[in-house]
Amino acid sequence: MYWVTVPDDPREDWFVFATQAHLARAFFKDYEGFESREAEVQLVERDLRLNMLEFGEQPCWAQLSDLEALGFEILSRTPNLRTVPKGGETFVEGYLQSEIVQTRDDLNITT
Repeated sequence: MYWVTVPDDPREDWFVFATQAHLARAFFKDYEGFESREAEVQLVERDLRLNMLEFGEQPCWAQLSDLEALGFEILSRTPNLRTVPKGGETFVEGYLQSEIVQTRDDLNITT
């Protein structure tokens, strides 16, 4: 699992499940529309064995339920400020991705 960021635009930052860094970067680039050189990728967890991801097959965005299943503590579930600590570092979700997730969740509730 990788933490993918754009240093000049933290609105997009979030975890991506992928088997390799270049796949996480490519997924992020394709999904968000950034050039791959703009995205920085940091390995957070390796050799994960997940039976079922909430969002689907890899590569994909990590959902809070996925992180909880992996033993992450969720400090904030507030949309646009979802916060997760791991290994002495605190990761704060970029707000554009959380807006997309919130919209998707809202659509699922109303349908």
